[in-house]
Amino acid sequence: MKWFTPWLLFICLAEGTRRPEEIVEVFRQSVDEDALKNVTSHVTVSLLKLLFQDYTHKTLENVRKSFPDMRFDIIDKCTVSMFDIFKNSVFSLTTSSCSLKNISACSELDWRVRLLDSWPSRPSGISRRGPFFFLGDYDLCRDLKTASHAVHYCNYKFVIGNNSALPITADLGICLPTDCDINSTRKFAETLGYLDLYINNVVCDDEVEQSWNSVKYWLLALVLLLSTLVLLGTLIDVFDAKKQTVHHLEEPDDEGESVTDYRAPSIALTYRSMANVRFRPTIIVFIDILSSFSLKSSLRHLTRYSTRDVSCAHGIKVFSSFWVVFAHSVLFSLQYTETVNTLKNSESLFSNFLLNSSLAVDSFLFLSGCVAAYSAQRKLLFRGKSTEFDWKKSLGFYFHRIMRLMPSILAYVFFMKIAFNSLGDGPFWNNKGMFGTECNASTVWPHLLLVSNFFPSFCLPWLWHISLDFQLYLIFPAMLFVVRRWERGWLAVLGVVFVSLVYRVVIHATYPLHPNIFIDMLMGHFNEADLSFRLLYANPLSRIPPFVIGLLTGWKLCEESERKSTLWIVLMRVITFFCLYFALFAPFCSEGFLSYFHAVLHRAIWASGLGLLVYLTHNGHLRIISSLLSSHRLFLISRLSFGIFLSHEPLLLYFLNTSRKALAPSSLLYFVLMALMIFVLSSLSAFIISVSIEIPLLMVEKKLLMRAHKLHNSRNPALSEDEFEENSKELATTMKFEEKTLLWLKQPERPFKKIVEKSLNENVYENLLISSNSNVQ
Repeated sequence: MKWFTPWLLFICLAEGTRRPEEIVEVFRQSVDEDALKNVTSHVTVSLLKLLFQDYTHKTLENVRKSFPDMRFDIIDKCTVSMFDIFKNSVFSLTTSSCSLKNISACSELDWRVRLLDSWPSRPSGISRRGPFFFLGDYDLCRDLKTASHAVHYCNYKFVIGNNSALPITADLGICLPTDCDINSTRKFAETLGYLDLYINNVVCDDEVEQSWNSVKYWLLALVLLLSTLVLLGTLIDVFDAKKQTVHHLEEPDDEGESVTDYRAPSIALTYRSMANVRFRPTIIVFIDILSSFSLKSSLRHLTRYSTRDVSCAHGIKVFSSFWVVFAHSVLFSLQYTETVNTLKNSESLFSNFLLNSSLAVDSFLFLSGCVAAYSAQRKLLFRGKSTEFDWKKSLGFYFHRIMRLMPSILAYVFFMKIAFNSLGDGPFWNNKGMFGTECNASTVWPHLLLVSNFFPSFCLPWLWHISLDFQLYLIFPAMLFVVRRWERGWLAVLGVVFVSLVYRVVIHATYPLHPNIFIDMLMGHFNEADLSFRLLYANPLSRIPPFVIGLLTGWKLCEESERKSTLWIVLMRVITFFCLYFALFAPFCSEGFLSYFHAVLHRAIWASGLGLLVYLTHNGHLRIISSLLSSHRLFLISRLSFGIFLSHEPLLLYFLNTSRKALAPSSLLYFVLMALMIFVLSSLSAFIISVSIEIPLLMVEKKLLMRAHKLHNSRNPALSEDEFEENSKELATTMKFEEKTLLWLKQPERPFKKIVEKSLNENVYENLLISSNSNVQ
């Protein structure tokens, strides 16, 4: 071994050589750098005895007896640098002005002494820890880095006893001269093969040549551009609101059945023809684009009350968002936690929420199908039977979904690729590329094509859920058509759930997969976890039951509720509680039939419980729960859920990788508090994403590409203006949303502000939906 001697010297010093003055004197008389550079032979025992006295001699003899084939050579710049650091450190500490006995008299310690002072020491309570983290002082090492002092901080991840049944993993963070590079360290580790030690990874904070200095100005320019657009859009919106007290609608366009007004209810909006879009005046298009960035409009959109929404969807979405953040806070933190062994033995209520946190994704899939079906059914009832889904409307449906997702995803990829790696530092930080930031042409395309659940990528691998969700949306129009076209069509759609369950049974019977993927991950069975992810966890056929059940639930909510007996309502409440409890708290970790029964059915059972919960709350049979889940205070956070999903991962990675020491929680409650912090910061980040990118582009889509259909009076009669005037106060509280929508569409010449004041607030008024003719009457 070529540079083991410096480390032995450090061991001698660390083990407490009693007479450091003697070591200094030996260094002065016998050691100089030129001599060290010319040494090519093995270090003899006599030389070591001369240098380090009897104590060191005995230590080396013991090492030689244990490892008779080990070589003790001194070569290369790393060895010279290390000897220089030790020699000068001991000399500095034993001078009259700055001694170990009177260290407080030192005006400023020698930089070599400070370097050794930054090295890690044995932590207390090591018997309850594991894995182990021996981290030196990163900030002290960074302060030492100057033009004359070439040092860097390196983090070594190694395994001791790699071939044993219970290997020990550890992280060593240490400040070294830059002469000790990664290759030297690996050679050192290879020589220590006698100790069964394997270095898994080495990361040093060397300066990486990158174009950050120029990129940050482009990034700043982009931020200023978005800020300017938001400011100009807000000013235009405010000026327009003051100038116009009457909301004018354009004359009917050349298609004769539509009016242009982006404030029309969403169910009244459809896409324009290309000819109609092409011939709009340029100045109007420009003003529409600028005004779409209005902060006022974005806030109105985020805080609006809409009858298009399922009543309790907001509460479920907020709870599921926090659930995802909590699960990721735990899973991402495990490699930065030194008390994992303690956590494994702790029993906690939060354990079930962690190990079954994938049900949060099922909740989102359920809500996707439920809200989409509910909204689509309202639109179909509003426009009549002649407007059933066809391929053109399906393409419009897909286009709208892509417009909803892609701008934010592209901005997200750009930020993670260009900026994220340069924002932090610390013992765990890798400025050459953090996890999830390896974004290039070969890794981004799965996200652009929305197939990242089939083709996992090193670029933002956690975005697989967005691809899965979009793939389920692809078959949504077909399933909706089947349900609407045939009276028993819902049975055919429900058959998809049965096929999915059969698929899950076949997979578990064919492959030896654990019923819970997180158990495999925590036990280190990463090959099995990867197979389970591809075949079950991220596979559309495996994850489709919640989406289908949500679709049928949303469709059912549009129908007029039949009066149920008290016994029937109580029975549904019991079934709801049982489904949710079984899916979340069943003993899925045990071996045997029950665990696999749970693994096959728990997603469908969870979605069924959610379906019953939504049905009961929507129809007023669970008023306390409904008041909590349907609270208007949750609207804002609920509508930021997509941005929260995008931003919580980078924030979590930043928080963990910029930590100066490892985490040491004793229970999962620690991660609940961490998740709360990340959730709040993610909400703020999501708000910025929404008001600067997501909502403005959706408003551009509405203003430039969409139109508002006039209503067929024969199908949906509305109240007359006289009736409205006579009963304005009563209508404000009792008037059905169908009638308000019809009134808005049928009387466009009426001053918009006056109508709002006599009916309902503007936010409610802009998002009304229409139901069937029977509901109107």
